[in-house]
Amino acid sequence: LIQLEVPHAAVAAAISVARTHGVRTILNAAPVSGPLPQELLNVDVICPNLIEAGALLQRRLQSRADALQAAVELNRLSPQIVVITLGSDGAVFYD
Repeated sequence: LIQLEVPHAAVAAAISVARTHGVRTILNAAPVSGPLPQELLNVDVICPNLIEAGALLQRRLQSRADALQAAVELNRLSPQIVVITLGSDGAVFYD
């Protein structure tokens, strides 16, 4: 489980080591302020909240429908599974 509270170079190195050893990788994309380099998206699961998913895609997301569309788009960037948390409204899961 990796978060973005450490330098991106450290996150990329952790992902690389995990991949080398066949370890499943989960990126909690927090805090995030914009798009991430591809090496940080080469994970098995990405789990941003609605605001973070919007930042990753560079647009404002407001609804469950927005979250589902964002999950599809984030999945195309590399993560096999996308979970976008929606606070008290639950989450959107896309595989």
